Amino acid sequence: MANTAQEAMAIFQAFMDERDAVKSAEAHAAKLDVPGRDGKIGYFENVTVTTRMRYNDGTPTAIHTNEALDKYIAMLIQNAAYEIVQRAMLEASMALSRQRKAAEDAMLGVGLKPGDTTMPGVPKINNTEFVRVGHLNRAFTFQITADAPPANEALHFIAFPLPQGLTINAQTGVISGTPTTMGTTVVNVKVQNTSTRLYSLAQFTITIGQELAAPPPPVPVITCTAIHSQIGVALTYQIAGANLAGATFAATNLPASLSIDPATGVISGTPVAGDDVGSPRSITVTASTGAGSTTQTIALTVAAAAAPPPPPAPVITSPLTASGTDGTAFTYTITASDAAGAVFAASNLPPSGTLTYDANTGIISGTFGPADVGTHNINISVTTAYGTDAEVLVLTVA
Repeated sequence: MANTAQEAMAIFQAFMDERDAVKSAEAHAAKLDVPGRDGKIGYFENVTVTTRMRYNDGTPTAIHTNEALDKYIAMLIQNAAYEIVQRAMLEASMALSRQRKAAEDAMLGVGLKPGDTTMPGVPKINNTEFVRVGHLNRAFTFQITADAPPANEALHFIAFPLPQGLTINAQTGVISGTPTTMGTTVVNVKVQNTSTRLYSLAQFTITIGQELAAPPPPVPVITCTAIHSQIGVALTYQIAGANLAGATFAATNLPASLSIDPATGVISGTPVAGDDVGSPRSITVTASTGAGSTTQTIALTVAAAAAPPPPPAPVITSPLTASGTDGTAFTYTITASDAAGAVFAASNLPPSGTLTYDANTGIISGTFGPADVGTHNINISVTTAYGTDAEVLVLTVA
């Protein structure tokens, strides 16, 4: 057995040279006269030697050859030594077998010292687990890992025999599928470097056991938070959780104005006066499936009805300019929006003092005198319980 990659390659080359020499002598061995064991004269026709290689441990290899060893046989046939011919054939066959074994070692990279990585391109199978267990009709995956240092060329994976239902990806080395039969299979794996054609072999054991019972479906889970509602405001609340597909829902201690949809788990309705009594209250919700039931207690708060918003403050809407003439009567009405119950006011009226205003109606009226001729800025306002609006009325008297 070679101790280094260089020695292995040298043995391989020697074998190739020897094989070529044997082929060249084949023609001279055919039909040479030779006495047989009974004394009669005869000849050997197409003398060849068939050799089958075996490893040192006795197991056969897959390598066969039919090589004529005629350069040995021709000499012995001429001396008519039948027994010697037979022995020479055997010895030559053994010599050729040893050369073939050494060459195979070189090709496969076997016989290298541990840690010797000088043989380039030999795939290395890196798996540390060589036994894998699967189950009938259950998805199976197993990765054959390998590399081909130092260049790490592409690899081709072959595995045989495989349990029924499993295949190997020739590019990735993944054995996968769904086993259809039970039993233990010793799988031979070949990993070949697609560039150098060198390969490595390994055996893995795959055992497929009986079909596993399907796991039971999970029971439902409720993960609700507190419910907040208010009188007069519509409520929609969804029961939440996990494994609720196909569940039937129920709830207890709900106010009369609320209900739960047993198919969807939605609590809905509009709380009414009186639903806030004893708030918060505890309600119990239940979700049931074929796998089982689960319950959860949830706090339901019903708030009192919200106070209505106050009316808006008044806003003056009457024109903010007016005119009159000395000696004639004058009337102006302060108008405003949202003025129900409003109080009106006016100040800085013309100096004659003949104009007055009505706080309830917002009417300013009177007759102008000579002293009122000119322009006057009159302050007007409207006030309710919800606010005040003030403006300036520009009054021109001619």
